[in-house]
Amino acid sequence: MDRFRAYRLSVTGEEVGHIKRNSQLSVEVEPTQHMLRATIDWCGSNILYVDLPEGGELHVEVSNPHGPFKGQGVMRRAPGEYLQLRLLDGAFGLETP
Repeated sequence: MDRFRAYRLSVTGEEVGHIKRNSQLSVEVEPTQHMLRATIDWCGSNILYVDLPEGGELHVEVSNPHGPFKGQGVMRRAPGEYLQLRLLDGAFGLETP
């Protein structure tokens, strides 16, 4: 469903870049606590709170876990759950419930 579009990645409320399907994005940020969120159009992901230490690195994945048919319903019913943002290494962050 999002094959030809890009997700916007925000770190602590500031948009830091766009990422397309099956691609990677590297972003340098200050070593401190951050809030991560991905969005596309009016829809978004869960929020991840991370505590990045000096010299630390973390890897996250953004996806649409619903597929094209369920995704359309989620866009209308719960646009904040359209995307899924998750830590791949889990070392520095906490997901919101």
